[in-house]
Amino acid sequence: MSPEAFLRTIYENPEDDAPRLSYADWLDEHGQTDRADFIRVQLELARLAEDHPRQPELLRREETLLAAHRAEWLGELLQLASDEWWPECWMFHRGLRALDLYFNHIGDEGLRALASAPHLASLKVLKLNANDIGDGGACALASSPHLAALTELNLDGGAIGDEGARALAAAPHLATLAELDLCEHAIGDAGARALAASPHLAALSKLHLQENAITTQGKAALRARFGDRVSL
Repeated sequence: MSPEAFLRTIYENPEDDAPRLSYADWLDEHGQTDRADFIRVQLELARLAEDHPRQPELLRREETLLAAHRAEWLGELLQLASDEWWPECWMFHRGLRALDLYFNHIGDEGLRALASAPHLASLKVLKLNANDIGDGGACALASSPHLAALTELNLDGGAIGDEGARALAAAPHLATLAELDLCEHAIGDAGARALAASPHLAALSKLHLQENAITTQGKAALRARFGDRVSL
């Protein structure tokens, strides 16, 4: 089986460890023992309780492997970051399930590149706060079919206005979101009404909209839809 076939099987079965373990065996057979070891370490960490006696040993091994190979394993994703990127912010969990790109000056152009990456199909958590994202970036996220597994999206701090809010509200690919952070943007009442009327945001348990341009009318629409699940 080719590496691409292994990865495709993993993406299609994100909760199943068996394809990951098979891929680790293949990596061992092809001289990539550290990457194989990393996969097995992370799978074991995901299964163990936080107070399990093997946790410290496994965490040390995980950090040693990441220190040696983080940039290599991130590959083309590094091209999305600025010269000021912080390596420690790029996290792995059972592969790539959560991605934290806080304060990397990604902007709308970088976000369009990120949203077009098919390798993010199993991503659950995406944190993009403080990245100068505006309506163009929000529209790119909303139209991406590769982010359909997201349960948490953090866009705190930027220039998203009503256009971007309407795009996010109309995105069927974001129907699995449980938490959406849109604090400190330029969203007004039109964007607030669009979010409140969205049929795709029914799974939201937390919607953060503090520090926007939403007036009393927009806040009323949001509270009528989301109740105490929205922070204004």
